[in-house]
Amino acid sequence: AENMLAAKEKLNRRGKESQTATFTDDGFALGIAYLLSVLDQHEAFDALQWFASTSQYFNDEEKRAEQDANAGSYGILGRSSEETQKLKVKLARIAALREEFVHLKHSMIGAKTFVHF
Repeated sequence: AENMLAAKEKLNRRGKESQTATFTDDGFALGIAYLLSVLDQHEAFDALQWFASTSQYFNDEEKRAEQDANAGSYGILGRSSEETQKLKVKLARIAALREEFVHLKHSMIGAKTFVHF
């Protein structure tokens, strides 16, 4: 997911020609779904609850960042502008990664349907 996010950011930095371009990385999901089908491991993969655990991880990271922001007697108001900016960047990064994992989950569901025999 981090690699896909980095590729999207790189595409967006290219300028005007990137405004009409789109980025998709369904090949990873399709490859994983194919391997799970060939090895008959769909049930084992589903038992891992990987997407639920990544969602919980991002929730925990977001709470931890917010707790750090509210630490101390002044909370976020007592922070320097640099610290506040770092917090905003961290929260935006967490949200972007969470969104990428949601896209990956949807791609995996579609790919699983496509290759499941």
